[in-house]
Amino acid sequence: MAFPTLGVKDKDNADQTINTLPAAGRVAEAESLSVALSDEDQADVATELALLGSIDTTLATPATSLPHFALDATNDLTSVTVTRSTSGETSAVSATASQTTRVHRGHITAAGAVTVSLLDGSGGTVLRKWVFPAAGGWDLIFDPRPYAITSANTALYVSTDAAVAVNFTLDYIKSA
Repeated sequence: MAFPTLGVKDKDNADQTINTLPAAGRVAEAESLSVALSDEDQADVATELALLGSIDTTLATPATSLPHFALDATNDLTSVTVTRSTSGETSAVSATASQTTRVHRGHITAAGAVTVSLLDGSGGTVLRKWVFPAAGGWDLIFDPRPYAITSANTALYVSTDAAVAVNFTLDYIKSA
């Protein structure tokens, strides 16, 4: 009975052929070596093969949709920038009948110490605020849970408590 051979390179990078012999627990059949496994090992191998098959099937299947979070990160948002250099409030997003404004992303820069707030309407409830002890910036990374939500039929205002240059870009969506 012939046993399979194995081609290898030696220390001088020359091709060498090694004849293989069956080791204890192995049987040579049809020019291949098979390994005798315990029942527990066979079950483990079967589980691993099933998992690999599942992974292969998943990777071979093209995506038919993207998660909602990924779509929201790039679609459906409107951007507005509010620039202030005095204390007080400014309308950022006008009111729309029966709709709320939801802020999902933004960027704030301040030239000095100031508190910047989002208000639910002129003089309304503070929805969210950011305190700058000195000049700096704040990134509001996209979040599917809004940073602020106005009441229905209410404008969104930006308020500052000091005469400091503030630039606030916010990305929002209106919905019922």
